[in-house]
Amino acid sequence: MADPFEFAEGMVKQALTLATGSIGGIVALFDDDKTAGVQLAGSPLLFWAIGVLALSAVAGILSLGALTAELARKNQVANANAKGVRFPAVVQMLTFAAGVVLVAAEVVLR
Repeated sequence: MADPFEFAEGMVKQALTLATGSIGGIVALFDDDKTAGVQLAGSPLLFWAIGVLALSAVAGILSLGALTAELARKNQVANANAKGVRFPAVVQMLTFAAGVVLVAAEVVLR
């Protein structure tokens, strides 16, 4: 039987990688190459998407920390489904989904 902590860690790492990669992809795809610096064509949706995806990345880092803390407990049995683990993981997934929706809205509305 597989360890639930391995599944949780894998899920968090994948979402963390997707969030940071999405931020890079947004900058690469929507940057105005005619102007110096990063110019995202003046779209507030893209700025919100980057902010929400950054929040997803931060929540992913907190999720990994919570998983580590749960495994480090000495006086109790470690639980991958503890509230301290679930809350940042849920925030990570919801903010990642919101960031993707904001990027999709920008593409559709543009």
